Amino acid sequence: MKFLAIIVLLLISVACSERTVQSSSSQYSALQAEQSSQQTINEEVSAGGCTYLTPGNLEPDSGLGINDGRIWAPGISSPFGKINAVAKSQVYLPGGFQSGSSDQCVIQNFSYPHRDTFCETRGSDRDSLNCPRRNIHQGIDINAGSRAQCLQLQDAKASIEAGGPAIVADIIPIRAVADGLISYIGQYTVDLRPATGGISRFRYLHLNMRSLIVEFGDEVKQGEIMGYYYNDFAGTPTTFHLHFEVIAFVNGEAQYVSPYMSFIKAEERSKGIVCTERS
Repeated sequence: MKFLAIIVLLLISVACSERTVQSSSSQYSALQAEQSSQQTINEEVSAGGCTYLTPGNLEPDSGLGINDGRIWAPGISSPFGKINAVAKSQVYLPGGFQSGSSDQCVIQNFSYPHRDTFCETRGSDRDSLNCPRRNIHQGIDINAGSRAQCLQLQDAKASIEAGGPAIVADIIPIRAVADGLISYIGQYTVDLRPATGGISRFRYLHLNMRSLIVEFGDEVKQGEIMGYYYNDFAGTPTTFHLHFEVIAFVNGEAQYVSPYMSFIKAEERSKGIVCTERS
């Protein structure tokens, strides 16, 4: 019996050690990504600064947006911390299936202005608080890093598909936008239920699920690394991006609301920049 107890303790110790090593490796990778991305941010700021298009101003022929300027989630931080991140369409810009270009790593995909994708047209019937239609995109899509990091991710994905380890794609960390609890983990989805406030949950899609840092039931702090930017979509092709949703309590009911301005303000707060609206 004593021998069995020792074995159990050793197994627990090994598991904890592996998670500690993964966490240390994640922190090192995050630092590298932030240093690499800082040049992109500096170049963007010096070229005219952070800009964003009016809420609801979608890509042409991509659907009907809603001009919702409300900051539904005040106080959140950027899911990318100090790493360059720009809200962009993943369907109607280069790399997307409605685009004429297959190159998702073009520089324009990582450059300002931010552009809203909440309410963008999709094939499925989905609800929201105020989109004009129901066949819609319930969140916003965000590109992160730079062209060089995008190309690096493409090489990493090819390596993984050839049998390499999933961690080779752990290049750009994704962080908790608020203190809270990991309340759900699906095939390509992670839900963060905030500890306080009027938000039911923040939903993250398309992380590298095979090297996810968090586990169901984990408590996380704002800014803590949860996983890595990727394109997991249960086998459905998509670009490297983060799909981010805000589900808020409205009159006591959980509703999909626009994350757009909450993300813009989170970017300002996390990066110490000011973003200017463009018409």
